[in-house]
Amino acid sequence: MRFDTKHIANAFAFRNYSIKKKMIIALILCVLLPFFVITFIMSNILTAIEMKENRKEETYIIEDISMELENIAKRADEFAESNLGSGAVKDILRDRGSMNDYLILYDNFKNFVAHEDIKETIYLVKNGTIVFQIGDYYLYPDVNLSVENTYPGKGSWSGVDKIKVFGKGFSKSLEFLSRSYPVYDYSNNSYIGQIVVSYSMEEICSRSIDKFASEDRVNVLYHPSGRVLAYSNRNGMEEESDLLDKIPPSQSLGYVNIQSDKQKGTLYYSRLNSGFTIVRMIKRQWQPEILINLVLTVFVCVLFGFACIFILNKYIIEPLNALSDKMKHVKLGESKEIKIRVNQDEIGSIVSEYDKMMKTINSLIEQVYIEKINKQEAEKNALISQLKPHFLYNTLDSIKWLAIKIKAHEVAAQLEALSEIYRNVLNFGREMIAVEEEKKFLENYFYLMKERASVPMELIIDIDKELKFAYLPKLIIQPLVENSINHGLINQDNGGTIYVGIRKKVINFEELIEIRVFDNGVGTNAYELMKTIKDENPKSAFALRNIDRRIRLKYGEKSKLLIFSKKSRGTLVLVRLKYTG
Repeated sequence: MRFDTKHIANAFAFRNYSIKKKMIIALILCVLLPFFVITFIMSNILTAIEMKENRKEETYIIEDISMELENIAKRADEFAESNLGSGAVKDILRDRGSMNDYLILYDNFKNFVAHEDIKETIYLVKNGTIVFQIGDYYLYPDVNLSVENTYPGKGSWSGVDKIKVFGKGFSKSLEFLSRSYPVYDYSNNSYIGQIVVSYSMEEICSRSIDKFASEDRVNVLYHPSGRVLAYSNRNGMEEESDLLDKIPPSQSLGYVNIQSDKQKGTLYYSRLNSGFTIVRMIKRQWQPEILINLVLTVFVCVLFGFACIFILNKYIIEPLNALSDKMKHVKLGESKEIKIRVNQDEIGSIVSEYDKMMKTINSLIEQVYIEKINKQEAEKNALISQLKPHFLYNTLDSIKWLAIKIKAHEVAAQLEALSEIYRNVLNFGREMIAVEEEKKFLENYFYLMKERASVPMELIIDIDKELKFAYLPKLIIQPLVENSINHGLINQDNGGTIYVGIRKKVINFEELIEIRVFDNGVGTNAYELMKTIKDENPKSAFALRNIDRRIRLKYGEKSKLLIFSKKSRGTLVLVRLKYTG
């Protein structure tokens, strides 16, 4: 099988699309799509800028948390530095402390606690036992603290200890984070105890890692050893315990993006001089802003698209379609003029020029129609002229044979009917005839035809009362009755009946006169007969063709002559004329 590729290419060629399709495609490709792409890119750029600002803000937050912890450690270091070389401290740890030593130690410790805005407890520890303490909480002397010795003068953070404390009117267990400083006896070259500053973890958390925390923003405090000391997410430490492994070891402040089966988000971190590490985990969640921006972008594009399509359709496509419909009506031969609202643009100019052209064409057509009508009138007159001698001869012949068969009583009746017919036919002064007069004409004509016929025949005429004085064109019904007799009833032995009905009807809000001529004769092929009427062959169906042309010329294309017939059942001829009163 060979394919005509050129034909297929033409079928899908853009140039062959309708103007409406071309405009929609051009709008989508040249306006909506670029607008959508640009808007999408701008949305991504703005989102990136927003993310950059968020990173800057999160960095400020983690620096603020770090500064708070650094200040706590710095104040503790300054206090310890001023007391590690104190003779009172060393004498008490050597078990040689006097009352004055205890007063000095009390004043120093009390002064530090009084100036701190965080709840804390300071105590001296010797061999794991508290020998002196002062602060917001008091610890039992035999408490087991996880303090350890470091280099002289250098403090170290312990783990978190859950310690039972007491005070005025209360006793409870609290979590403490302690910073210990070893007291070194250089004379004996040995450690003799520690100065320990303990902070309530509740206070530490409220001043640092609980700041700016939420369910999807988790702050974690790591011990210098890598253990988790505290966290803002109280659901458990397991999911935050491995965050420290994701931080680059060479940087003290920054962020990294992480993505795994368990964790997705951005990790902000800060390594403190005191050894702590603060990690702030921003969990990545569904961001409705991006989807909302995308939906709004699509919605705005579609909205602008519909607005543009509406304007193009309203002011370009619809006027062109209206002009096309107007041309189609002209092509179908409908004479009714279609009014188009003309805009003052190029399409309006085309419509105006088209209307002028159609007026000129209609004027020429009218001239041709007038000439054709004159020709049809001449044909009608010729038909009438042919009817006179032909009918006169047949009638006289009938009267002659009737006079032979019977006596002359019916001869007078036939002669009277004949004279009435000729009076009607020869009345050339009028083109129209009253329905009542047409009825008398048909009765006289049928009377003569019945007397000639060799088979029994009957004529029934049924007319609406309001149509008795309405007017019809002459010689419209008589040829139909003649056809019913000659082609329907004569050819069957039992003759038959001819029914003539004249009714007033309203179809599509238009008043019409409907003429029905029905006979129960032998019938015919209605399709072939209608085809013959439409042909230009003058040798057959001359009377029916003449009637069809006359009513169309006089009343327009809505006037019709229709034939319905079935062999052995009869024939119905339907004529519709415009009602003129």
